[in-house]
Amino acid sequence: MHPLPSQASLYIHIPFCSTICPFCDFTKLKSNDSLFSSYIDACCQEIIAYQHSPAIELVSIFFGGGTPSCLPISYISQLLKTIQTTFNCSQIQEITMEINPEDVSLSYLKSLQDLGFTRLSLGVQTFNHDECEFLGRGHTVTQSYQALDHINQFNFDLNIDLMFGLPNSSLKNLEYSLTQALDYNPCHISSYSLTIEPNTPFFKKQVSKASHDTDFMFYSFLIDFLTQQDFYHYEVSSFSKLNYDCIHNKRYWQFDSYIGIGLGAHSFISPYRYHNQTSLNTYIKSPTPAYFLADFQPLSQQDLMSENIIANLRIPSGILFEDYYDRYNIDFEQIFATQISDLSQQNLIKKTATGIQTTKKGLYLLDNVCLSFL
Repeated sequence: MHPLPSQASLYIHIPFCSTICPFCDFTKLKSNDSLFSSYIDACCQEIIAYQHSPAIELVSIFFGGGTPSCLPISYISQLLKTIQTTFNCSQIQEITMEINPEDVSLSYLKSLQDLGFTRLSLGVQTFNHDECEFLGRGHTVTQSYQALDHINQFNFDLNIDLMFGLPNSSLKNLEYSLTQALDYNPCHISSYSLTIEPNTPFFKKQVSKASHDTDFMFYSFLIDFLTQQDFYHYEVSSFSKLNYDCIHNKRYWQFDSYIGIGLGAHSFISPYRYHNQTSLNTYIKSPTPAYFLADFQPLSQQDLMSENIIANLRIPSGILFEDYYDRYNIDFEQIFATQISDLSQQNLIKKTATGIQTTKKGLYLLDNVCLSFL
């Protein structure tokens, strides 16, 4: 068996949602109180399977979904207690909870604070009433404001999620949402373009998003607006105030080890990448991590390098040629000379003295840029 890492980040997937958003393609289920207990018990069994001597040291914990905040606080407490008895939690730098506006109350926030959460990610998406209704969210804009008022009574690091590229939207709407968000002093903004994913209600209804040119205009405006407000654009969709990058997510992009717990959760312990069952019944009956299967095969060096390239192109430092020589024993600049030249001419990347970096246009067309190197 490949040895477990000495250090990792931990992701807990809570698949339940009170409302199923028509654009979402994540692993999720309609909230069902009768399933909460058996699901959390299964997650705890999976966590315990990572017991090791010495215990794995956790850097960060992230509760995502789905909608983790639809769970009663007792289940969150149960998960954290199991984590604390399984892992070394003495050096944790960040504990994040994704939370929806309709779930926010002063008592719930106080409980999260008492449990040790340091960071909240609030799924606002828009401060425009018509856009909020179009997105089929389980909250109103009024509830977003109320949630933010409550959160500001505590000392959490706050991320606000916003979307752009909605049909019939405008720069005025985007600017309004950004301005409203900044009124609540978040230290982090995550902003994503609406994507019409297969097998979602929006896809089945043939909903069309903003045109390519319009969408890029939104993205470009977003970057310029937030950087003028002293936010650092440190990843394709992520903006933070100084020293408020999401530690957990940065570990994904830096190719560090992370463990995923729960339905459909993904893990990476080099050279292994694996994911859990996506069938709830199967997971609840047998939540054993795939990592422990005897026939599990590691990723090849080529696979690892490809994933490393994708991760590096998402962040400002980009690809450093020396790193690839040290890690993979290749001359990146020579091997990919044609791609570097072509992408530079299209203004999708720029070459530096030590490597390459993705431009604003390249970040918007990141999938195309990445494919050029694979």
